[in-house]
Amino acid sequence: MDIATKRSPRAVPPTYTPSLVFTHGKHYRDQTFCTISDGCYHIRSIPEMRRMRSIASCYGWLILNSYYSSNECYLFNPISLEKILLPPLMHGINMGVLTHPPSDPNCVVLLASSNTNSCIFCRIGDKKWMEHTLVFKNGKFKPVPKDVVSCKGKIYLFFFEGMAAVDVHDAFLSLKLHDVKDPKLSLPYVACSSSFRVESCGEIFKVSRIHLGVSAKIILTLEVFKLDLSKMDWVKVESLGDRVFLLGESCTSLSSTELGVKGNCIYFTFRGCTRLFKFDMDDGTITVTLPCGRKFSYWEGPFWVVPNCEPQGISFSAPPTSPDCIVFGHKRSSGKYVNVSVYHTGEDDWWEYCIVNEVPIEFLTANCNPVFYDGVFCCLGKDGKLGCFHSKEEDVYEWRVLPVPAIISWSPSMLYSVLQSSEWQFLVEYNGEILSVSVGYVGQHVRVYKLDQSKMRWVGVTSLGDKVLFLSRITSILVPAGLKEKENRIYFPRFHGKDNVFYSLSSGNYHCFGSKHSRQDWIDTSGNMESTWIQCKK
Repeated sequence: MDIATKRSPRAVPPTYTPSLVFTHGKHYRDQTFCTISDGCYHIRSIPEMRRMRSIASCYGWLILNSYYSSNECYLFNPISLEKILLPPLMHGINMGVLTHPPSDPNCVVLLASSNTNSCIFCRIGDKKWMEHTLVFKNGKFKPVPKDVVSCKGKIYLFFFEGMAAVDVHDAFLSLKLHDVKDPKLSLPYVACSSSFRVESCGEIFKVSRIHLGVSAKIILTLEVFKLDLSKMDWVKVESLGDRVFLLGESCTSLSSTELGVKGNCIYFTFRGCTRLFKFDMDDGTITVTLPCGRKFSYWEGPFWVVPNCEPQGISFSAPPTSPDCIVFGHKRSSGKYVNVSVYHTGEDDWWEYCIVNEVPIEFLTANCNPVFYDGVFCCLGKDGKLGCFHSKEEDVYEWRVLPVPAIISWSPSMLYSVLQSSEWQFLVEYNGEILSVSVGYVGQHVRVYKLDQSKMRWVGVTSLGDKVLFLSRITSILVPAGLKEKENRIYFPRFHGKDNVFYSLSSGNYHCFGSKHSRQDWIDTSGNMESTWIQCKK
């Protein structure tokens, strides 16, 4: 398949930075995205977001529920434009959370409502929800959910009094109750306050918004507390450091450096209000802005959209110091789209492309870096196919999936299992040759292939000769061994104790320096595939 086209306004995601979103227009068909980093706003009419309200934003995904059909609910990614259907709802909900990204097999969707004493949960692909009735026998507090937070893959339900740590089993939940008292506010005689809970860097925070008297929209100050899970107590926090909190129906935490704004600040809104407030913890001031300079009719919200735009793989056409350097990155692909980003040195912004996959599903990007070869960026597919991207002009590109026979055969019905594949894959370019490596579950079944460009097919490789492979998800390189008896090896960022582990193509086993340890898998080893290899140039 060859595609040479310009960017389509529908294909381009509405925004790539955290935004405050207003839903408006007849039947809530339109959305206005207000980006706080540059003060701009963007009007869109995204079909998947029409007539839908946001329950939560987690891992770049929105949990959406229909304004008009209370049982309609699904996940939507505003970057990849992917939609994941959820079972019909059993009753109204107003809060929810994901324990992991939807691509993670451990992902659990949990929804709750402050109007009921129950919560529902499911996994991606389930046909119905499982309900858990909240009945607490100790009678210390009423089981009415007030907030839900996911932290390190665990769920925490907060009530008007107390908190419960939730463990998710196959068909039921188990809750461990904790009598967590509300923190004492510094101002005396506070008549009215509202609270928000935020997960940040693996910790749970509570933000108390203190009002003037009983006024709902006049704010005196904000105070921040961190939950000490060892003591089950709130501890006051004086500074957020580099972090920025975004408060709303769903709260999140971001790095101010990545966002391009001042750190140690808290942004918040009021439901039914178009103003945006910023509380600066350095000096205690509250700044009010109008993020969108236009009036809406029939509007709702606002809510936060926080896309997850991190590239899954990235490559360069030349050294970054070169004036002609092009940076290419691809994100985790779905069954519907291949999402890539391109940056040309000297430009202010990235070019974003959302490439529609042919049916049946033609290409799913593997979790490894692309390579630059013969003027084209090449991506490895999960089944071993090669996707090639060539940026011709500023907004014109060519995308081709080479007719390379798949290493792994699968049908569209196997899409979900392929997305969850535990197999590691790597792509390497060396002196005009392209190699791919696949590693099975816990390091078993290491296979190396070289692309026969005359026949456009992968050929199995049993020896690297006098070369050595260094593999990681971020960087993979092939280099001359330099020393005898060190060649024909594959090095991974893994260790057995303190000894580096390598795979020998000669023996078909893993070995390590400093010991006689040898086996056919990664059992009894540790490592981090997010590590990188650095090749020093003379």
